[in-house]
Amino acid sequence: MNHSPFSIEFQSDASFPALDQDEHVLAAIGFSSKTELLSKTKPIFTTALNNLADSSPVVEVWKSPEPVETKSFGDLNLSWNSDILFGFIQLNEADFDNMVAVSESAYQQILGALEQHPSHSKLLRIWNYFSSINDDSSGLERYREFCLGRQNALNQFDNFPYSPPAATAVGTNEGDLQIYFIASKDAGMQLENPRQTSAFLYPKEYGEVSPSFSRATYKRWNEQSDHLYISGTTSIIGSKSQHFGDVTQQLKETLVNVEALIQHGFETLELSIQQLEQVSHLKVYLRDASLLPLVKQQLEERFSKSKQPPTILYLQGDVCRADCWWRLKRVLFKCVLKMSISINWVLLLATPKIQNQ
Repeated sequence: MNHSPFSIEFQSDASFPALDQDEHVLAAIGFSSKTELLSKTKPIFTTALNNLADSSPVVEVWKSPEPVETKSFGDLNLSWNSDILFGFIQLNEADFDNMVAVSESAYQQILGALEQHPSHSKLLRIWNYFSSINDDSSGLERYREFCLGRQNALNQFDNFPYSPPAATAVGTNEGDLQIYFIASKDAGMQLENPRQTSAFLYPKEYGEVSPSFSRATYKRWNEQSDHLYISGTTSIIGSKSQHFGDVTQQLKETLVNVEALIQHGFETLELSIQQLEQVSHLKVYLRDASLLPLVKQQLEERFSKSKQPPTILYLQGDVCRADCWWRLKRVLFKCVLKMSISINWVLLLATPKIQNQ
């Protein structure tokens, strides 16, 4: 019996029209060279993050154990069951003056829609995708513009009067601003990493407005199912990036960071797992596609002894954090490799009782 409010599977031959008609599909995400909305009401779309490891297209399908309801709300597509809501918004930047404006509009619509949907009003996890994430726009990095716009919207909605959700921001190959998210009636529990400065406490050198997210969000859905949603994780200690130009060491440091987070959650929140080898789903964002063989080999070796190795999706995206590109533009070129890897998990954690069924 499945006690989780959703499951995730990756299909290589998924039919988007069929998924749109399937009443048990919450959402579907394709990874390709362009951004495209493929449903009038349901969160079914493609994002411009190329799938590096598979020759055939892969679709990430979120499935519900019960029939879902759907609705469009402004520029949003919403899909939900009794426990979880999945939302998606896509905005064309050409319709706005700058990234500040488009980000603010997106988050105004997201927060406004959740306010009208009290049964699923608490954000748990957010994915933010947009192109040229580290480019300058009017003298300000686009990621910092995005953070400013998001904060402007948050200031209008009590600025997360609950634990901030986990989140990721990744630069795509091209296309519009895309944001998708999950929400529930009750907030999750915030989990920070003892090896890292909380993102919302970053010093001013990383931007006038700090990123608004937790390192992870823990959600216990019921006695048989708990989830940990981990934000994009890189080789950062404190607030400083590590291992300039050394991809192998970056990956090792990133894995140590995720392990530390999981262990901290096990000790403080009684997670049902305590080791990295127990994760179920893993996304790896690579800035440089040529790094794939090296990174893939290292991760396969790392999980070779796992009873159930995680499903790993390798995507090409701009994952260099803001301070890396700040130094690149002002100090030295080798920073282009400073943060080459970002690891991002959706952990579907289940108690041993469920795992053994």
